[in-house]
Amino acid sequence: MWKDVVIGEGGMGATSVEVFKIKGGCSVSQNRQVYRVSGFCLDLGMTIYKDTKVGKALTQMIKDEECVDIIGAYLFRVAMEHIEKDHLIKKINKHARDYYNKGIEHIRMELRGVLGL
Repeated sequence: MWKDVVIGEGGMGATSVEVFKIKGGCSVSQNRQVYRVSGFCLDLGMTIYKDTKVGKALTQMIKDEECVDIIGAYLFRVAMEHIEKDHLIKKINKHARDYYNKGIEHIRMELRGVLGL
């Protein structure tokens, strides 16, 4: 879940506690070693080790009580800078397929309703 984008290395710990939520259902959790970002853009999961440059910047933003929208924009930029191109393409294609299938099912349901089936 948190392995789409991993920044840093080492032990991840087990349990984490939610720190805050960002618009769109994304949440940021933490334990002693890492931040875990879940439900992010395209359902990406991200692990950010606190001892990295990105982790330290995120820690400072949280301490400074930075606006959640600014933190969300920062995390989006970080994710796009660190995700592997092929993995991003797979995520985009999966979401495109999912939305297409949802649209097809919606049309089928409407037709069934019109036809009384």
